[in-house]
Amino acid sequence: METFNLHGYNVSQARSLAADIVRGSSGRVRIITGWGRHSWRGYSVIREAVEEYLKSRHVEYIAEKGAFIVNCGARSWSG
Repeated sequence: METFNLHGYNVSQARSLAADIVRGSSGRVRIITGWGRHSWRGYSVIREAVEEYLKSRHVEYIAEKGAFIVNCGARSWSG
């Protein structure tokens, strides 16, 4: 499984990269977002943005601590 690490990117860059990853891949990938351990907010804004993108595009994914396993070839219409 190919892995993409979005640490070090801002929210806009991370969302754009996530879109590129989903469009450019056909199988499962791991997108590492972190979980916000070092964030003053207490949560990862990158993770929040990537999950919002995946949901908006009805992309199947499994949420893990600090990452998503994304099935780029499948779309979920169940919500």
